Amino acid sequence: MAHVMFFTRGEKHLVERFIEDLRGKYYKTTQSVCDNKDADGKYTEGDFLSLGVRPIQLWEVVYPKEHEKVIMKTIFHHPDTNPESKPNWFKRHRKYLDMIRIALKLKKIPKIEEEDRKNLVANAHIEILGIGIKEDARDKNGVEAL
Repeated sequence: MAHVMFFTRGEKHLVERFIEDLRGKYYKTTQSVCDNKDADGKYTEGDFLSLGVRPIQLWEVVYPKEHEKVIMKTIFHHPDTNPESKPNWFKRHRKYLDMIRIALKLKKIPKIEEEDRKNLVANAHIEILGIGIKEDARDKNGVEAL
């Protein structure tokens, strides 16, 4: 199998339609991906497969600064999503995430404390890699520049 990665940008419903259209395409492969055997007991070649479409998305969540601890714990509440407790593969890719954080002019995500309150959200079977945080710029009067 081969892989291609790309970014999309556009209205959410149009991007979702594009992805759903991709997922609906089937192609014959020269290699068997199942243990299919013909009448003689030989493996058959060539199964039809739909495209495997797996999103890699960058999200920005805007929140009131005074609720930062709750927001961080809500997003990163599972041990697998906590930036401090990632497995080795995460540590191998940390330098690339750091480059993205620096390019976007973000600060490191603050340490998440176990006792912090959280709101439960469904994030089972989803990898969440924290990149960084930033605050809105303020004018000379201290008003946020939204």
